[in-house]
Amino acid sequence: MPVDMSPLVHIETVIRDVNTAEDFLERVFGAKRTELEPVNILNEAAAGSLKLKHVQPGNVVLQFIEPMVDGQGA
Repeated sequence: MPVDMSPLVHIETVIRDVNTAEDFLERVFGAKRTELEPVNILNEAAAGSLKLKHVQPGNVVLQFIEPMVDGQGA
């Protein structure tokens, strides 16, 4: 039985490649990037130490965090 969740649910996870995760969720679940402006601000503030993306499959927002080492993915 599906669980009805509030659109305020926000789940963060650290992953190796935010682009691969986003592509997978878009292809399989039709997820779309969301909260682009806040994510851009956070990415700029991180100054290359991490990369963030917010993806929304349904009514939950997933925040993917990719640690960066010398500007490259982990």
